[in-house]
Amino acid sequence: MNRTLSHTHETIFSKECINNISEIDKMQVRKRKILHDISLLQRENDGHDEEIALLLGGLDVKDHIIQQLQAEVLEELNAMEARLQRFLE
Repeated sequence: MNRTLSHTHETIFSKECINNISEIDKMQVRKRKILHDISLLQRENDGHDEEIALLLGGLDVKDHIIQQLQAEVLEELNAMEARLQRFLE
């Protein structure tokens, strides 16, 4: 019973990690698109300073969210590793 419960718990954590990693990937794609948009705007910079500032602000938010998700994934992976070590002992 404990092994089944532990396995179920590990599966849930694994799915959460995969979901978080997927979310990180999506945000990094969005981040690259924003950087590309900023680059294009800077090249033509005909009074687009306000637009660039808005994009940079959005980029800061995405960076913060990516960092949070990466920290959560790392924390979950460390917890899974600790549980696995205890299980193997």
